[in-house]
Amino acid sequence: MRTRILERIANLEVPNPTGVVVPHEVAIKRSIMSYLERLLNTRRGDPAIDPYYGLPDMANIAGTLHAVSNVQLERDIVEQIQLYERRFIEPSIEQVVDEKDSIAFRYELKGMIDISEIGVVMRQFILDLKLNSGGRITLEEKRGF
Repeated sequence: MRTRILERIANLEVPNPTGVVVPHEVAIKRSIMSYLERLLNTRRGDPAIDPYYGLPDMANIAGTLHAVSNVQLERDIVEQIQLYERRFIEPSIEQVVDEKDSIAFRYELKGMIDISEIGVVMRQFILDLKLNSGGRITLEEKRGF
């Protein structure tokens, strides 16, 4: 599995004064997370090239999320990933109840990724997805499970 071509080109242009080499698995995970954040924070219909790319306006949904719209949101997220981020295989999403943070909605996004440079080496990839009251989605890799 590879990083996207524009990321590879950008990495060639960025000086690396520390000389630290990022392992392939980490680079793939970063690439997927970066792309998913852009995808899930794009309002459906905004890109002129693809009117279906992105999610419905989340600002309207985030403040009044209830069971029906929550199920639809989960479907929309999984559908967008299946259509536009094929490196994230068999995505599933589940809401996580967080009594500490009642302002944001949290989800656990699970899927498989191929981390090999040659061949196929599958790993489970779990992300914490947070939808804040302004409709912005943030992702963070879930560790220590």
